[in-house]
Amino acid sequence: MSTTHVFIVDTNTFKYHLEYQFAGTGAKENYIDFNDNPRSQLNYSTENNLVGMIADSQRIRKGDFVVFYLQQNYSEKV
Repeated sequence: MSTTHVFIVDTNTFKYHLEYQFAGTGAKENYIDFNDNPRSQLNYSTENNLVGMIADSQRIRKGDFVVFYLQQNYSEKV
């Protein structure tokens, strides 16, 4: 059974998703520092958010559907 996943994108990230045939998540202002470090400097809510995004990306399976939702942006005429 296929599942549908919705990715909220903006004009910048949408370009990369199409260009590289990539569907994923990101948080450009945050850096994952807990991968090889037992003590993270991140606030607990930021760390939880990053771990949640990683977990969400692992739910996608071959055959699933991906929908890109382009955020409205009046300054870019979207």
